[in-house]
Amino acid sequence: MLMRKKKLSEKTQRKTDYLERAYTPDELQREKDILLSDKTNGIESVVDLLISQAVVRQASDIHFEPHINEVSVKYRIDGMMYPVADLPVSLKEGLLMRIKVLSHLIVYRRDIPQDGSIHISGQPIELRVTTFPTIYGEKAVIRILDSRNIRFKLEQLGFSQDISNTLENLILKPQGVLLLTGPANSGKTTTLYACIQKILEKRPLCNIITLEDPVEYTFGNISQTHVNSNASFTYADALRSILRQDPEVILVGEIRDEETARMVMEAGLTGHLVLTTIHSGSAVSVFVRLLEMNIEPFLLSSAISGVINQRLVRKVCQSCAVEYLPSHDILSRLKLSDNSWVFKKGKGCNNCLYQGYSGRTVISEMVLMDDRLRQFILKKPSISQLKNLLQELNNRTLVDDGLEKVKQGITTPEEIDRVILVSQT
Repeated sequence: MLMRKKKLSEKTQRKTDYLERAYTPDELQREKDILLSDKTNGIESVVDLLISQAVVRQASDIHFEPHINEVSVKYRIDGMMYPVADLPVSLKEGLLMRIKVLSHLIVYRRDIPQDGSIHISGQPIELRVTTFPTIYGEKAVIRILDSRNIRFKLEQLGFSQDISNTLENLILKPQGVLLLTGPANSGKTTTLYACIQKILEKRPLCNIITLEDPVEYTFGNISQTHVNSNASFTYADALRSILRQDPEVILVGEIRDEETARMVMEAGLTGHLVLTTIHSGSAVSVFVRLLEMNIEPFLLSSAISGVINQRLVRKVCQSCAVEYLPSHDILSRLKLSDNSWVFKKGKGCNNCLYQGYSGRTVISEMVLMDDRLRQFILKKPSISQLKNLLQELNNRTLVDDGLEKVKQGITTPEEIDRVILVSQT
């Protein structure tokens, strides 16, 4: 009996340790092998280990992907995918069963996609689970929502001082439409939430309503709504209803169609501040995309107050930062000829798990609506014409903002090349 208690105590201590520190790759491999030697609870313990270590490493996603000979486990950290472990293919059924049981999914259905969630006891962490059938078995992806790692302060996101000040002025106006654009996982939702937080700081009694798909994080003191197109409750349906709820500020998760776009613009003209996102390659292409949705030019020019295009780049780990000289190819692509710059990169340490980067920051460009741009939009300009106008106005670009952060030693030229230039080719 005493021996049994000792074993239970050791097991509990190991699980506690999983959430307290990041294991090195070798430590993780050894721990995984030790756990799998337990034929009774090995799979359960390995899943706990992999999820806990993902939380400690501040991963955003865990991928369990079956292949012909193994199950590959990867973490997405700071936007990049890293291999973590390869598990025996013989474990794939038990692995998925454990994940499905934890997330309350139908265990015996392997032929359909499923969605579920897991809450870690005693922690402000939600895990959103999706499974999807493949030819080698079901793939599972776990999205980690850890409120301890979320920063909803505009000042902490990394915007330049000019853009941060202008953005704060825009969101404290009584009406207008602020549009955010950028690819998936570029931090748009975080920026929207930071805007909401700033509004609440300045106007705590403001009536704010959000329409989201899904609701990522809850504020507790505003009305947040989950829209569901599959249940015939679209953004347009929800907008139509909440305009009768006396809102002052409306957050619309995304403009996906003409009807939603038109209602957003009309709301921004009738005494509401609307914050929303739209998928587009650049700030100027937002206007062209909305015009292609058959939104009248006068409606766009009157309703829109500003557009922000943003990306996330990894930050140099300051614990192992060293000076270095980037390749001639990178410097040439970024048109960097100033020899006075001092470039920094992380050489890799335990603090950054030997990646050289730790955390991410935003780089952005902003287009403000002014009289000249307003008159220009009325003519239904092309993207090239809009770009030429902004060049005449000396508008700061994504690359400009990124290079400023390179100059400050915050990120590297390679990151700017990867995130901006490569994606544009």
